[in-house]
Amino acid sequence: MQGKMSCLMINDIDVGLARFGNTQMTLNNQIVVGTLMNLSDNPTRVSIGRDWRESDVTNRIPVIFIGNDFSTIYAPLILDGRMEKFYWQLTHEDIVNIVHRMYEKDGISRKEVVHVVNIFPNQALDFYGALRSQTYDRSILKV
Repeated sequence: MQGKMSCLMINDIDVGLARFGNTQMTLNNQIVVGTLMNLSDNPTRVSIGRDWRESDVTNRIPVIFIGNDFSTIYAPLILDGRMEKFYWQLTHEDIVNIVHRMYEKDGISRKEVVHVVNIFPNQALDFYGALRSQTYDRSILKV
């Protein structure tokens, strides 16, 4: 056996492949969707440019998509049977733990993080990262 176990992980796939309103898909979007569909349906065929190499066999690896709204992605790509879907709705405790880890090196206590999360409820995690960045930016600009 050769190689090492791995996976393909695509974060915020709905941002890159989504279609909103009457927007058109770009050629790049179509290539990515086609490649992902091929990985889902026929993962043992590998394309090198335009040529298919019959001798190539690729072992399946997990392809993990992370996103907020899969309803905007090309529907056949996310069909049941082609993809297993797992939904994770963060609890208040999950958010507090994640944000606390973000702010831990800044000397912010867990109690203070709980207070911030309670002041800004129902925010995405990147909101708290942006809040931290803005705090640093403002401190630098004051100097």
